[in-house]
Amino acid sequence: MVDSKLLQRNSSMELLRIVSMLFIMGLHFLMVFDFPRYEDSIKAPLNTFVYFLLESLTIIAVNVFVMLSGWFGIKPKKKSFCSLCFEVAFYGIMLFIIEAFLHNGQNITIKGMKHLLLGGPDDFWFVKAYILLYCLTPV
Repeated sequence: MVDSKLLQRNSSMELLRIVSMLFIMGLHFLMVFDFPRYEDSIKAPLNTFVYFLLESLTIIAVNVFVMLSGWFGIKPKKKSFCSLCFEVAFYGIMLFIIEAFLHNGQNITIKGMKHLLLGGPDDFWFVKAYILLYCLTPV
């Protein structure tokens, strides 16, 4: 029997998710601007300070959103895990086909295909973090 308190919505957590979504949009908005260089900090120190302040305040939003979504939204099932893996593989293959088409099949190697499908250490970070969260959810 499932405790009814577990199924109730926690409005403060929902508000935190909404705020983190807004912060994520703000973080993506900051990406429109060039990252300040040393010369920019000399010419316009206030602008550089504001940029880094906003980035510092919003960078945590992705982690907060993923943790809250995982805590309240992930129901570990074999079918949904397989579905996630299929989607990642499908889009990886589609990206590989687009990459091959754009470069007319030149410089397409097995190593490049592995890198595109499996990703390097910095690629697919969100999927890797989500799978880790998915595995830790039952704990």
